[in-house]
Amino acid sequence: MRLRISVLFSGRGSNMLAIKNACDSCSIDGMILCAISNRIEAKGIISAQEKGLPVFVFSKEKFPRRRYTRISRLLLDLGVNIVILAGYDELVKKPLLSDFKGRILNIHPAPLPRFGGKGMYRMEVHKKVLESGVKFSGPTIHVVDENYDSGKIIAHEKVTVVDGDTPESLAERILAVEHNLYPKTLAKISRGEIQLF
Repeated sequence: MRLRISVLFSGRGSNMLAIKNACDSCSIDGMILCAISNRIEAKGIISAQEKGLPVFVFSKEKFPRRRYTRISRLLLDLGVNIVILAGYDELVKKPLLSDFKGRILNIHPAPLPRFGGKGMYRMEVHKKVLESGVKFSGPTIHVVDENYDSGKIIAHEKVTVVDGDTPESLAERILAVEHNLYPKTLAKISRGEIQLF
């Protein structure tokens, strides 16, 4: 199935660019129709524009009400069939959540459910992983539902925690794995090897 993708991001958008490259090389049977940020200052906005992607910004400041109604309407009008969260730092709400039920994915930089939930993002996740003493971390891709990081897990890849790791060093290694795992998982969805819809 050809994927018609929208990517939601809040920061650098590096996973968005990895997915765009995989679409361009036909590793994924699909294309990114638009990118959406909730942060006007997000660095990924310029990166997306440089790649020729239409970019829309729906910030809380500019759209204090019915933001997710507007986003959902836009994506439905464009014919999007899958929504990818790539460093998006908000809980997705209805009607976007219901209009694309089972078709919104997120990548979390640690094993779920143990290292997920409200407040578990950016360096906080890696700090908790290192404090726990586990030997492995690594990104998890899951279906988004109404709670933080609680949806069905569809992919995970282990990253070894090494002696002397800092949250920053662990985050850097995990991000490199994310850039491979997200496109690889979307490619499997486009080939029907993972069924979402």
